[in-house]
Amino acid sequence: QGWAQWAADIQAHVSSCESVMAIEHVQDTYSRELHGLSRAEPKLYAKLGRAVRARRNALKPARKAA
Repeated sequence: QGWAQWAADIQAHVSSCESVMAIEHVQDTYSRELHGLSRAEPKLYAKLGRAVRARRNALKPARKAA
């Protein structure tokens, strides 16, 4: 399995996370691999980062207007 497939698997995993804490757990669990991805495939790493950020934002509670 190459980096592209691994990153797609991690993205799918993050997309299924139900909390920010769950996303953080994925990031902690795969921190060494994520570091390797950032060095080997920076564009793919950035794409995965955007997906993680989008999922985090989707899980944040909506702010109430004042």
